[in-house]
Amino acid sequence: MEFEKSYQIVIEMWPSEVNITEVKLHSNGGATIPELTATHDKVEEQCLDLGRSVLAMDWSLFQYFHAKAKGLYSSGVFTLKTNDIDMERLKGLYIENSQ
Repeated sequence: MEFEKSYQIVIEMWPSEVNITEVKLHSNGGATIPELTATHDKVEEQCLDLGRSVLAMDWSLFQYFHAKAKGLYSSGVFTLKTNDIDMERLKGLYIENSQ
């Protein structure tokens, strides 16, 4: 129940799409995605006083979107749709971040 409730709270703060045209891929496998990071900063600020489970979901969604954006960008897709989520993968991230 905590997962679903936290997900609903946080996902509503995200726009339906994030522009990922300005991605910088790093040689170590990482990436800098300015628009995604800026969007997350706004969402995170709204989550700060909403409790540990919401903060864990906030970070889990950012991790999920960051990994997805890297893959999309590498495939020539420059828009991240925030409603296209593998819930099992997200749940795994949420469990890790809740410990």
